[in-house]
Amino acid sequence: MRPFLEEIRHGTPAYAFQIYHMDLPEKASAVNYHWHRELEILRIEEGSLTVTDNQTARRGTAGDLFFIMPEHIHTMRTGSAPVRYDAFLFPLSFLDFASYDDVQDQFLSPLQQKKLLFPYHLADVKTRYPKIWSLFGEVLSENTARSHGYQLATKICLLKLFCLLHREGLL
Repeated sequence: MRPFLEEIRHGTPAYAFQIYHMDLPEKASAVNYHWHRELEILRIEEGSLTVTDNQTARRGTAGDLFFIMPEHIHTMRTGSAPVRYDAFLFPLSFLDFASYDDVQDQFLSPLQQKKLLFPYHLADVKTRYPKIWSLFGEVLSENTARSHGYQLATKICLLKLFCLLHREGLL
């Protein structure tokens, strides 16, 4: 067993995607150091959150995103004010195509091989990159309503997110 490995299954074998909504009251709290094989994207809705990823700590506030790469040891801590954030977890292979194509070759495989990296912290995304921010709202809505095809809509939103990050020079 590797130290700090989070043993919780995120999503299901048929739908390897999970959202955790964290609504923390006015007291300091923390998520213990851990790592997992999935990408984790944190979207801060309200308050502030200190995220430590591989011993680099950054404080994020409402409107910020954090991207925690698979197998990175990380923790999240709040201060004394309320904080509300969402954690989106999925393996990068969740977005793979059954047929190898240019998208897989130029975008998805380099992410999986860590040749193309997400930014660790993106500040003020809600204002600076509203299209990126709104995609997370769509993913939340789809996964809350769970209407027919929500899984497909989720993948489309995530692929669109990666496209926008790439176009903005953030990948």
